[in-house]
Amino acid sequence: MSVTNDSREQFQTAIVPQLHDWGMFLRDEQIETLWRFYGRVVETNNKFNLTRIIEPRDFAVRHILDSLAAAVWAGSVNVAISTVLDVGTGAGAPAVPLAVAKPDWRITAIDGTAKKASFVQSCADELGIANLRCLHARAESWRSPAPFDLVVLKAVGSLERCLRYARSLVSMGGHVVIFKSAAMAADELANAERTAPEQGYSTPTLFHYMLSGSGDEPLERDLWVYRLTRR
Repeated sequence: MSVTNDSREQFQTAIVPQLHDWGMFLRDEQIETLWRFYGRVVETNNKFNLTRIIEPRDFAVRHILDSLAAAVWAGSVNVAISTVLDVGTGAGAPAVPLAVAKPDWRITAIDGTAKKASFVQSCADELGIANLRCLHARAESWRSPAPFDLVVLKAVGSLERCLRYARSLVSMGGHVVIFKSAAMAADELANAERTAPEQGYSTPTLFHYMLSGSGDEPLERDLWVYRLTRR
């Protein structure tokens, strides 16, 4: 697949109106950086598999907009965030979109696949995203020198698994944000309800949002937001 002018129009028209509906406005150069990031993903995906979502509109919705929902949530609750960790970044979402949209956030991304981690770091270097670094590491064994204000996990696993991964990485009083579809299996929810208090997390709050532009039916999504209240 190659990137064309038509692809660019599809990409931008999927992103900009939705962001405006959310009350989020990016500068032209930020949109340009996100577009160049998409181009790098498409180019690299021809060499090794980064993601199955490569059509411009789908990528814009499922990787860019979905990732930026975390920034919309942060603004809605007026939470102070300086440091962010993206666990299992894959092709760079949500780390890259968040780093572009929130230059005041210092973002670290980790991934257990060396090729993917190297790709995301190369994007940060080549696109001038100075507030992003990516490391080859696994959440279950990596030890950060300092905990993070916010830990985000997208397409990593069950709520329970995500909570266990994040516990040693989030600061006391910090937040863990887990991206999920609105429909969730009862057993996954039950396991999370049991695990969260055992691990020292507060009762979660849900940030519900809709994504449009990736097909006929809108996508219903939730951010599950936990706060670490005790070790």
